[in-house]
Amino acid sequence: MSLATDLGTGLPFEHGLRTCLLTTRLADAAQCEDGVRDAAWTVALLHSIGCTSDAHEAAVLYGDDVAVRAAYALIDPSKPAEFPGPSALVPEALTEKMLAGQ
Repeated sequence: MSLATDLGTGLPFEHGLRTCLLTTRLADAAQCEDGVRDAAWTVALLHSIGCTSDAHEAAVLYGDDVAVRAAYALIDPSKPAEFPGPSALVPEALTEKMLAGQ
């Protein structure tokens, strides 16, 4: 499932699996009990589940929803200046329709 989510969101292949590996290594470094480590692995595996639940709507809005999701994945949340404005990834004509409520 994580591989399908990676493909659907435009993230590098096996991103979800690498997230699980990192999570278990952090849990080991923190000397977490096995149950906590296992729960952390499961949460990491499911961290992107549902990220493609709006794929149809995103494709209608953006055209290539995978490219838009991949572009958003490159944004550094610690740098607000990197966040695009509402029209950065949406064609101008579509932005006007959205604002008009169509």
